[in-house]
Amino acid sequence: MIYLGGYHNHSRRNLLMQIYQKLPDAQYYHFGDLDAGGFYILEHLKRKTGIPFQMFQMDIEILKKYEDYAKPLTENDKKRLMQLEKWNCRTKRENSSLICYKRNKAGTGMYFESQ
Repeated sequence: MIYLGGYHNHSRRNLLMQIYQKLPDAQYYHFGDLDAGGFYILEHLKRKTGIPFQMFQMDIEILKKYEDYAKPLTENDKKRLMQLEKWNCRTKRENSSLICYKRNKAGTGMYFESQ
């Protein structure tokens, strides 16, 4: 287990990529906050390292379990999630484990759809 504590930097990315080069068949998981920042960190980490991180306890079931603690999306959250939607929907054919962020029918929030 490696703790990154938020956004990764060049040194942390290099360490992760060295581990991945030595152990390419290992499973790599990311555990982060269930907010726009947490999902953004995950996607950024995957893009910068090329490591196929899988989400660990960052799915809709966990979100529903703790929904009483959730906060409404800010305008900044919505913008970041829309950017992730663009990234993920462009690349979802390459990685079926991605989550695609969609606007709900009323257009007032987001929901998660496992791909």
